Amino acid sequence: SYLWDFIDLNESSGANNLSLSEKSVADQYTITNGVITSANRQVDFVFATPVELTSEFDWSIEWTGVLNDNGIILGNAFATKGYIYLAPFAQNMGYSVRLVDNNGQTFYLPYGEHAESNRAMNNWKIAYVRESKTISLYLNGAVVSEYVAENPFSFIFTNMFGRYGSDNVNYCFAGSLDNLKITFVTYIHEEQSE
Repeated sequence: SYLWDFIDLNESSGANNLSLSEKSVADQYTITNGVITSANRQVDFVFATPVELTSEFDWSIEWTGVLNDNGIILGNAFATKGYIYLAPFAQNMGYSVRLVDNNGQTFYLPYGEHAESNRAMNNWKIAYVRESKTISLYLNGAVVSEYVAENPFSFIFTNMFGRYGSDNVNYCFAGSLDNLKITFVTYIHEEQSE
């Protein structure tokens, strides 16, 4: 697993530290008392090691934060696919978390009555269970919505807080995060001997 506590841009084990992307504006984010804030959609960060999550294993993405507006929490600097867009205030997206995999396959996890909970510091989690093929959205440990992913999928995230659609348009995160954790479990397939 990877954990960012935002004391700085380092991941807790040092295995996947962050660096400011080349398109970001350096003075448009702050880190104060372990909380990173990006208010103006002008900042995203590059992972030292890209994060790949697929339908082949269990995984979860958990964060504690406040969202000021719709925006991407994990994405790619260079692509319009492979991202997670938090859209609790976007009617055209069904007030939902929108996951788009590397092939453009889209999954929607509606916030329902909990959309406004993004405006306060709360704990959120997106988790996938391979056995049931279910992607779930949690708020403070309780299930908000679920999606059964019938088809295989794969995400490769290179950036935290966003992606840029062009030099002038971006979809970056606007808000504050106290922490973010990505956990994944891989399976080893053993040959059965007769």
